[in-house]
Amino acid sequence: MISMSSVGKTKKCLRCGLRYPANELLCVHCDDLADKEVEELKKSHEKELQASQNLGVIFGIMVVAHLFTIFLWKIFK
Repeated sequence: MISMSSVGKTKKCLRCGLRYPANELLCVHCDDLADKEVEELKKSHEKELQASQNLGVIFGIMVVAHLFTIFLWKIFK
């Protein structure tokens, strides 16, 4: 797993909104992209964030279902 301390300091790009290493002068994500490509990058990143959030909800439901199953198993054992 990557921790923030292993990544180092970052800056948030004003153009694309993503973070990039502070030791870089220009954003590594969008420096060579046209404005339209930056908008596509933003949309793509937003979709990835939404998918991650949905996955977190699914795992949360699975944990609750698992705990409920254990609870029922202990009651009716």
